[in-house]
Amino acid sequence: MEEGSKNRVILILLILGIIFFVATIGSCSNAQRQRDAREKELAARLDIEEKVNKILREKSAIEGELGKLEKEIEEERSAHKATQEELAKERQVFKSLQAELDNLNTAEEKLEADLKDASAAESLNNSKK
Repeated sequence: MEEGSKNRVILILLILGIIFFVATIGSCSNAQRQRDAREKELAARLDIEEKVNKILREKSAIEGELGKLEKEIEEERSAHKATQEELAKERQVFKSLQAELDNLNTAEEKLEADLKDASAAESLNNSKK
């Protein structure tokens, strides 16, 4: 009976060894899957971080360009305002020159009328003599 109990112990140990072997293989397989998943997640995180860094650099460049453009716009506004003020001054000068020209034209017409009257009067005086 000793032989039978030895065989039984060997069979039990063999079954336990197989169970532990299968459990070890399963555990290793599970650990490999977890490691692969962790590596994929890490790769995805690094990829996203690189994209975020690239976007932040682009944002900084665009903000710098925006600041430069805003400064140029402000300079253009100042120049436009100065041009408008200069144009308003020139319009005033034009209006005053136009008024002066109108006054001169009126004076010229009056002088021409006086000259005609004087010429007509002189012609009458000469014809009476």
